[in-house]
Amino acid sequence: MDKIILSNFFAHFAQLLASGKPLLDAIITSGKKSYMKGHQDFVNYLTGKLKSGQNLGQALLDIGFPKEYIGYFNAGEWEGRLDQTMNELSLALKSDEKGGAEIELSLSEKTSARKIIGGGSRSIGAGNGNGAGAERTKNEEESDTDVDKDTETYDDAEYKQTIKLVNGWLKKCVEAKASDLHIIPVRGGDGILKYRVGGVLHEIEKIGRDELIKAVARVKFMSCLDIAEKRLPQDGRMLIKIGEKESDLRVSVVPSLTGEKVTIRFISKSEIMIGLDEIKLSGPELGDIKKMMEKPYGLILVTGMSGSGKTTTCYSILNEYIKRGCNVVTIEQPAEYLLNGATQIALDPSIGLNCLAALKTAMRTDPDVIFVSGPFAGDSSDRDILNYAVKAAQTGHIVICQFGCKNIFELIESLLKTKDIDAAALANILNGAIAQVLLRKLCDCKKAADTAPPAFIKKTKNAAIYMSSGCEKCLNSGYMGRIPVYDVIIFDRDIKEAIASGNIDKIKKTATGHLEKKAAELVKAGITSLEEVYRVFGQFF
Repeated sequence: MDKIILSNFFAHFAQLLASGKPLLDAIITSGKKSYMKGHQDFVNYLTGKLKSGQNLGQALLDIGFPKEYIGYFNAGEWEGRLDQTMNELSLALKSDEKGGAEIELSLSEKTSARKIIGGGSRSIGAGNGNGAGAERTKNEEESDTDVDKDTETYDDAEYKQTIKLVNGWLKKCVEAKASDLHIIPVRGGDGILKYRVGGVLHEIEKIGRDELIKAVARVKFMSCLDIAEKRLPQDGRMLIKIGEKESDLRVSVVPSLTGEKVTIRFISKSEIMIGLDEIKLSGPELGDIKKMMEKPYGLILVTGMSGSGKTTTCYSILNEYIKRGCNVVTIEQPAEYLLNGATQIALDPSIGLNCLAALKTAMRTDPDVIFVSGPFAGDSSDRDILNYAVKAAQTGHIVICQFGCKNIFELIESLLKTKDIDAAALANILNGAIAQVLLRKLCDCKKAADTAPPAFIKKTKNAAIYMSSGCEKCLNSGYMGRIPVYDVIIFDRDIKEAIASGNIDKIKKTATGHLEKKAAELVKAGITSLEEVYRVFGQFF
C-alpha cells in the first residue's frame, strides 16, 4: 500500500479524532476518502479488529505493518493522545525514504468487519456511543435479536462462537429469571461471569482473556456503544427475544483497573407492562391504592430499596391512569422501559435537562399525571424539585414520586429534613404512600428449621417454620422466585397533622413495622425463611 495514501489516511484520521469523533467512526469516515478507493479491505480489516476488542497497533502488526511505526499507536492509545500521534505518524510516513514507496500488507478475505464481530446482528440499541451503530441498516435497528437464530447468518467458526457464547449467557439469565448479568475482569486478564437471581449474586463460570475481550466487544456492538472507547463509561440498551419472551436490556460498561466491567440489567416486557391487579397485592392493599387514585389531584409516594420492584409498581399504577385516558408524563433517569401511551422524559444533566427543568417542561404539556423517579438526597436542588412537585399537585395534578428509602417512616423523615420544605403544604397534599420489598420464596426442597428465636416462636404460637435446603431445580440456593411485601398507607387527618407539625414519634408509631410483620406472616406460612427475612430487614425479633 502506498505510503502517501497511508499518510493521508492517518492525517485525516487524526483530524477526525481531534474533532471529537469516536475512533471507529473516524476510521470508517477516513476510509471513504477518494484516495482510499480500492483499499476497502484495509478499512474493513481495521474496523473488524477494533470491534473484536483488539488495539490498532496490534491489528496493524498482524498484517505486516513495519514495527518501527507501531510505537505511535501504542503511545497514543495508552496516553490518550492518539490524534497527536497519528498526525506524527502521517508526517513520518511522508518523510520516510527507506524501503521504497510501498508498504506490503498481508490482507485476506477473512478480514471483513461483519465477520469479525457479527455485524449483521438483528439487535436494536440506544447507546451513547455511535461507532458500532453507524453500520446498521434501518431494518436491523427495528427488530430484536433472536438469540436462538442469531448465529445462522455467519459462516466463520471463530466469530460464530463468540456470538453463540454471549447469546448463551443472555438466554441462561432470562431462563433463570436473573435481574442482572455481570461480566467482571479480574487480575491477570481473565474474567468472571455472575448473575443476580432473587437479589443474590451467583457465579456462573470463569472465562479466559480472549473470550472476555471478544464478549465485551460483542455486547458493546449489540447495544450500539463505541467499541474502541475503553477509557470512559458508556451506557446503552438492546432488545432480545428468547422464544416468545422479549426482554429490554440496559447495558453499562465501566473501565476499571483490571479492564472493562459490563453490567446488563434485564427488564421483561411482560413483567413491566402488567396491570395493578396483577402485582400480587392483597385485597385491602389494592383497595387502598385505588382509593389514592380516585382523588383528582395530590401526591403519591412510592419507596423501596434497589431491586424491590417499586418501578414495576409505579408502571402498573401509570398503566391504570393511561387506561383511564389520562395524559401521563414521566421524568426518569434512566427510563426503565418504554411505556405505551405516556410521554417519557429521560434526564440528561450534561445538556441542562435536569429534574427541575423537566418538571417545568412537563407542566407545560397539559398533564393529568406526572411521575418523578427519585431518589431525593435533601440538598438545595432536591428542595426545589420537591417544592415544585408539591406545587404541581396543588394545582390539580396527580404527582407520583419514587424514592429509595426502606420504609414509609424513613421516607417521611427524609422529606421533612429537606431544607426549607413547607411541611404543612406537603402534608396537606399527600394522598398516600407505598413501601415494598421483595423476599425470596422457599423452593419445594425446603426443610423444617431446627431452631428459631424465642421471641419469634412466641409471636407465631409455635408454628412450624422452614429453612432453605437446595436442589438442582433451584440451583442449590434453596429459593425459587420472589414475593412482594407491601405497606400501603392512606394519609388521614391525624397523620397529616403529625407531618405538618413534625411530630416524628407519632409518624414513627403509624408508619413503621408493617413490612416486618407481613414478612413474619410469610415465614409462619412456610413461604419464606427466617434467614431471608433477616437478610432483607436485619434481625428485629
